[in-house]
Amino acid sequence: MKAEFLSLIRSPSRQTYLAARTVLLRSDHFDPFSEELNEIVAAIEEKKWDDAASLITDAGPNLLLSPCAHLLMAKVCENRGEEERWEFETVTARAICDGILSTGDGSQDAPYLITRTTDEHDILGYLQKTFESQSLVHQNGKSYDKVCCAGGDELWFDITDLYAIMMRRT
Repeated sequence: MKAEFLSLIRSPSRQTYLAARTVLLRSDHFDPFSEELNEIVAAIEEKKWDDAASLITDAGPNLLLSPCAHLLMAKVCENRGEEERWEFETVTARAICDGILSTGDGSQDAPYLITRTTDEHDILGYLQKTFESQSLVHQNGKSYDKVCCAGGDELWFDITDLYAIMMRRT
């Protein structure tokens, strides 16, 4: 996984993102619906920087391709005076977003591929779009999140693989 992740960070593209995503989705330890982000945000709000850093590290593969997790770690690093790590985490978050965006155009015919449903909000933020509503769509054996944005834009996210992981574990 490390090699695929570093390839994505060094050269964000459809190929490098999908390679990292594939390895991650095959991991027995990956849970695309885990709740660590809530705990991390709470620790940051309380300015418990070391606790937040530990929570991110302990999340293992669950947050590896989460732009939000890397931005939260960047905030931790900024507050701990770790400039080089702050830069790495910021670049990493951008690279993951660029990787996600390279998987489609966000239309129903070419939806974005993600590793967590929280990535949808990360992409909205990255594209400077405002969330209005979301709906789950099952169509032709696939599962999608359709996100409606202010101004009438729609972004589609293919969550078929995430949905399959959830169904296998229940």
